[in-house]
Amino acid sequence: MDPADIFARTEAVRLMLVTRFRAKGETLETALASTRRRLPRRIRREGRVLAEAETLGQHPRIAKQVDPARFSRAETEVTRYLRRHGRGERLKTRTVAILAILAFNVLLFGGIAVAVLRSQGRI
Repeated sequence: MDPADIFARTEAVRLMLVTRFRAKGETLETALASTRRRLPRRIRREGRVLAEAETLGQHPRIAKQVDPARFSRAETEVTRYLRRHGRGERLKTRTVAILAILAFNVLLFGGIAVAVLRSQGRI
């Protein structure tokens, strides 16, 4: 693969990580490391493939060792995930989880209150 093509494509993925997950780092490898466990294992694995290709792409002769099919597949997986998930998606998921917990607690304590009132003969 062409080293310029490798760099451009990995840089696009790195920029998506920076904008969507506030990753820090000058290279894709450091940006992936800064996201820690916020990415699923499968996406981190594909990201490591891209980071390795970025490292190999720094040397024109060694860049020819990068498997174009594997690189493209990894890039597609990571970008597809990053397009779907970002700060907005995480905020929405967290909000729904909090609301579900609150609803469960209201139902639980309401049921306990009804059971206590019934056992005392007030209902």
